Amino acid sequence: MPAARLPLIRCLAALALGAVALPAPAKTLHPHFLLLRGEVEQHGDWLLGCDNTGACTMLGFPAPDEAVAGPAGIRPMAMSVRFAAEAGSDPVVELIPFADTAEGDGPATPYVLDVVGPLPVLGFSRRQLDAEQALAVIARLKLDQPVLGRSVADTAIVARFPRDGFAVGFRAVTVARDWSLDRAEESRAMPDGSPMPVADPLRRLAAVPQMVSGVVPLATQNACSGAYATNIQRFRFPGEHDLWTYECGQGGRTFLAMSEGADMVATPLVLPETVRGGIAAGTEGLDTAGMVLDWDFGILRYYELTADREDCGVMHAWGYTAQGWYLMERREMPLCRGLEPGDWISTFHRPLGGGGPDE
Repeated sequence: MPAARLPLIRCLAALALGAVALPAPAKTLHPHFLLLRGEVEQHGDWLLGCDNTGACTMLGFPAPDEAVAGPAGIRPMAMSVRFAAEAGSDPVVELIPFADTAEGDGPATPYVLDVVGPLPVLGFSRRQLDAEQALAVIARLKLDQPVLGRSVADTAIVARFPRDGFAVGFRAVTVARDWSLDRAEESRAMPDGSPMPVADPLRRLAAVPQMVSGVVPLATQNACSGAYATNIQRFRFPGEHDLWTYECGQGGRTFLAMSEGADMVATPLVLPETVRGGIAAGTEGLDTAGMVLDWDFGILRYYELTADREDCGVMHAWGYTAQGWYLMERREMPLCRGLEPGDWISTFHRPLGGGGPDE
């Protein structure tokens, strides 16, 4: 570990955040335990999350009842602050319209941010700030000062951005990012400091749909509780590894199982998950409406949506390899604010090379 990098314990002491002890009882947990183990935290207007590589995101929405002096028609804009999985890199700031942005009164007036530095004219569309203005915005928010958009025509306030809780969230993300980067660095070295041998990279395997006929090797009674199994499908991966999917009775949930070789009984599938340890897709099933199987790419996506909405919840993506199913991505969005899953906060990321038709 480079001498210039502080170990986690010293970082935490300097920030007066307490000691990290992941397996400790709840009463002694670190205040940012959720963030450190790969879940999303909220501080004031800001959601915080880091993935296993050390990439972190702060995603903020201005409080709906925030009072801002100025005329009617002040529109709220979301803001993301992204930190790459690379020590020393500058954060990237992006302004993002969300569900409440379009509800402002009056015309969408062009504006400039009331921060120091170059002042490009902005609108109520997605915009990544340049490095100088991004650092100016962050500096202002760390001082708990508001960032506002002022009309180009008359300097009236026409746009507002998240503010509350930024300084605390920024410090927490810095600690979590350093910790993740240190862990990633340690995982690449042997105990004697020599480089870790590089294993063959995992690659996704494509599947081929199979006809279902004759005796089906599924113990469906374990999941269906007396109901008939319906919509049974079979997908074959290389090596005679079969994925079976089926529903029970009227459906609503899809159950998954894996079998190997001819006439072998399928085993209920447990999909790996970083927070819960595993998702019992074979015995508890997945919500059919939230499951997408791209069999020709060897990818299974699952959206655990909140309150039947499509703009909040948890998204998982798994890839099938010669060593079984591996989690590729996990994204989380606790607040329903109209953002697509691509804007949700990444809490796990492991790309797998693929064997799909165009890869």
